[in-house]
Amino acid sequence: WLNAYLQSGVLFGASRTMVALAPALAFLALSSALASGISDEESDREGKKRTFATMLGNRSTRVAVECCYLLGAVLLAVVPPLVLGRLVVGQLPAVVLLLACYPAIRRESPAAVTNAFAAQNRFKGRLHLGLWGFQLLLGTSLVVKTPFSVIW
Repeated sequence: WLNAYLQSGVLFGASRTMVALAPALAFLALSSALASGISDEESDREGKKRTFATMLGNRSTRVAVECCYLLGAVLLAVVPPLVLGRLVVGQLPAVVLLLACYPAIRRESPAAVTNAFAAQNRFKGRLHLGLWGFQLLLGTSLVVKTPFSVIW
């Protein structure tokens, strides 16, 4: 939402830029939310909580995290030009960063099983590196507005 606001100048309401960025941001945020639940799987199950991890299990939740992350990256690459007819400032390097981080996320995923907290931490760390890096890159491109960022 913050990056969409910086792109459009519209704080509240649905600007075209917000509409263009919303699908990607929603799936990327969902990937983070799902990943946060995997370390609490057993305690949530004991507490009778209904979360993705308790309902679907660790492996399915990790697969959902990966799918949401990739779908978010693809939507970031495709939707803004379709909706706006142009690239968003910083869009291409942000997509490249997200995709560059994916192999490390995928590599850590199989070890991030139930109660393997160190492995879960590495998995979520790689995921958050991509997510936070993408936000920082997109936001910095908007603030700096260098001639190079306009090309991006």
